[in-house]
Amino acid sequence: MASVNYEIGSPAAVAKELHEFRKSAVLFSGGRSLLGDYDGQWVAAIGGEVCATAESFDGIFEELEHRGLDARYAIIRHIQRNQRTLIL
Repeated sequence: MASVNYEIGSPAAVAKELHEFRKSAVLFSGGRSLLGDYDGQWVAAIGGEVCATAESFDGIFEELEHRGLDARYAIIRHIQRNQRTLIL
């Protein structure tokens, strides 16, 4: 069991990360309308809060790095009025 804790963390740490992820997922799924403030921009959220915005995909990662934030913990989404649906 020690190897699992080493690779993914303790159950308490995993639960905390999932809770923070859920808050960001709710933000993007309509918990609050982001369209008015961020139309046409890439938006990153950590812990349910918008933490960075940029005009380009590469720019959002640059902005996260500039702010000292770890992109692995961010949910990133492009906000646009006429969202396209992609079927993969």
